[in-house]
Amino acid sequence: FPLGFRHFYTKKPVKSIDDIKGLKMRVPNIPLYTNFAKEAGISGQPMPFAEVMTSIESGAIDGGDSPLSDIASTGVYEYAPEVTKTGHILVLHSLFINDKFYKSLPEQDRKWFDQAANQAAEDVWKLMVQADEDAAKKITAGKGHISEPTPELKKYMTEAGERSWTLFTDPKSKQHVPNAKEILESAKRYAK
Repeated sequence: FPLGFRHFYTKKPVKSIDDIKGLKMRVPNIPLYTNFAKEAGISGQPMPFAEVMTSIESGAIDGGDSPLSDIASTGVYEYAPEVTKTGHILVLHSLFINDKFYKSLPEQDRKWFDQAANQAAEDVWKLMVQADEDAAKKITAGKGHISEPTPELKKYMTEAGERSWTLFTDPKSKQHVPNAKEILESAKRYAK
């Protein structure tokens, strides 16, 4: 279930790969995000979101990244009005079920469960698309500016995001997720 693709919000426009290298960007203090910053050549500054606005105002950071809906709902675009739709990491929420319990269900019940879970995921993707459209309207109405990255920057950011996922795709990693590659591949169909 997607929360959304993460996009940059900065004080100054980000138009090229050179523009992002060395940027001081807020990142959540989570291995995926700190690893992404390293892979992208960003100076990742782990901090709670509550500190973002004052950190932008003071110059401690140049911006950060979040899904469009978060950028709009928090009002961070009022402090860092340049939003670049890099879509470099997809934020997902997961549905879990106890494997022993799931396998104890009759086959028809498992099929219904799977069908309902898949339908719910598809519906949430549609809701995310609508939420992104609504967020973009709010950001631009609030004097924020949304831009598409160059193909080179988009490719660079996508590759940095994919390299970041080695935390989950590498079987030798302590954070290995057996179906991480499958998750990444399924998400690609939603990337624009």
